[in-house]
Amino acid sequence: MDIKKLELKNLEDVICVYDAARELMRERGNSHQWKDGYPTRADLEKDIENGILWGVFEEGELCGAFAFLNGRDAAYDKIDGEWLNDNFYRAIHKVASSGKYKGVFGVICDFCKEAGVDLKIDTHEKNDVMKHLITKNGFEYCGIVEVLPNEPRLAYQYTFKK
Repeated sequence: MDIKKLELKNLEDVICVYDAARELMRERGNSHQWKDGYPTRADLEKDIENGILWGVFEEGELCGAFAFLNGRDAAYDKIDGEWLNDNFYRAIHKVASSGKYKGVFGVICDFCKEAGVDLKIDTHEKNDVMKHLITKNGFEYCGIVEVLPNEPRLAYQYTFKK
């Protein structure tokens, strides 16, 4: 699998990946996360324009997407719990897979770890698949953050080891 920064020309395929990811979450008992079409077309366009939306490709087909922020995320400033440290970090958000290929999240984690800094990520308490994948890839649970208003999320941190 290859990872590339997404462009506006990829937008329709990106929307299909997020639609598939929402459907997979619903099938697996997570009907609360990404309701009302989040992330919206406008959200994804903005992330592409800001250069933070990345795509996972298998044989030229977009099969996953994620936002990889370049620095501090204000949503992580307040936590009911405690981060592992105060190191510089990059946040991973909006992780989605079409469900067609296995191992997408592992590829995303490997890519993000190459940045050589700590990483932070969150997920909904009902997203059992994502909770498993996050801890499987070396992240530690730290507490609860509120990424969207009235939407608590389980927060995790990966500590970069030199």
